[in-house]
Amino acid sequence: MSLNMYLGEVQSQTQSMNAICNATIQSMEQAIQSIDAFAIDTVLQGQTYSSAKAYLVQTFRPLAQGIICLCEELIRQNEAFPNEFQAKVASTDVIEQEIREQIRGINQSITSIEAIEVLTPMPGVGAIVTVLGAMRKKLEEKLEHLYEFNHSS
Repeated sequence: MSLNMYLGEVQSQTQSMNAICNATIQSMEQAIQSIDAFAIDTVLQGQTYSSAKAYLVQTFRPLAQGIICLCEELIRQNEAFPNEFQAKVASTDVIEQEIREQIRGINQSITSIEAIEVLTPMPGVGAIVTVLGAMRKKLEEKLEHLYEFNHSS
C-alpha cells in the first residue's frame, strides 16, 4: 500500500469539516442563549421550574460550552494539518509510488551514463551524474519527510 497525500482533497475536507464545526458552534451558542433566557425568566416559577432551570444551567450549559471548545480545537487542528504537511514535506501532492519510480529512473540514468562513460569518455559526464545524484537525494529526503510526517501525525 502506497503512502500518499493529496493536498486538494485534504483542503476540501478541511473546509467541509470547518463548516460543520462552525455550524455546530452557532447552534451551541443559540442553545446557551436559550438556556440563559429560560434561567432568568421570572414568569416561570415554582419548584419544578426552579429545578429545571438549575438542571439546565448546571448540566446542559457546560456541555454546550464544551462542545464549542471541542469544535474550536477541531478547526485549529484541521487547519494545522495541511499547513504542517506543506512546511515539513511538500507544497504539492506527494505520491510515494511516483517518487519511488522517479528515484528508480534516476538510478537507471546514472547507471547508463556511467556505462557509456566507460566506453566513450566525454567531458561533463561527472557533472551530469552529480546533478542526478542531487536530484535523487532530494527525492529520498521528500520520501523520508513523508514517512516522518505520517508517523508523527
